[in-house]
Amino acid sequence: MSDQTRRQKNQPTGSRRNSREFAFRVIFEAEQGKQDMQDTFSRVLAASRQGDSEVYPELTPEAEQFAEDLALTFDRNKDGVDQALKMSITGWTFSQMPQTDVNVLRIAATEMIFFRTDPPVVIESAIRMARRFGSDESGRFVNSVLDKLAKGLQDGSVPRPVQTRDVEHSEGEEQ
Repeated sequence: MSDQTRRQKNQPTGSRRNSREFAFRVIFEAEQGKQDMQDTFSRVLAASRQGDSEVYPELTPEAEQFAEDLALTFDRNKDGVDQALKMSITGWTFSQMPQTDVNVLRIAATEMIFFRTDPPVVIESAIRMARRFGSDESGRFVNSVLDKLAKGLQDGSVPRPVQTRDVEHSEGEEQ
C-alpha cells in the first residue's frame, strides 16, 4: 500500500521520506520559535496523532523513532553538522539562505554523517523536500551542496564531526 493510499485511508505511514519530512518540520518549528527540540517533537507528534494529517502525517512507531532520532541527533550535534555544511557551501552564509533550505540541508547532513545512509538516497529525498517547501532552484542548490558534502566526507576534506549520541537504526529499512 502506498503512502498516498495510507493517508487517504488515514493509516500511519512508515516511509523514511515521511520521517525525514517530519523531522524537517520539527527542526523548522524549533528553530523559528527558539524552542527545545524534544518539546517541539513531542508537541508535533501529539498533533499528528490527533488527526492533523494535513500538516503532519501520522507515522508508524518505527517512522516516529527515525524522525525523532534525526531531529534529536541534529540538535545534539548542531555545531558539527553546521560546520560540515559550511565547508560545503560556496558564496552563501546560513543567514543569506532561505530557512527551509538550511533545514533541509541540516536533516540530510545529519543523516549522511551520523546514520551513514547511502548519500544518493539522502540527496534525492532532500531535493524533493527542498522543491516541495522551497523552489526548483532550492532543489538544485541542495543537490549541489549535498553532493559536495558527500564527496568531502568520503575523501576526508570535510571532517566527520564527533557524534555526541549513539544512533540506533536498522540498515536496509525502506528509504
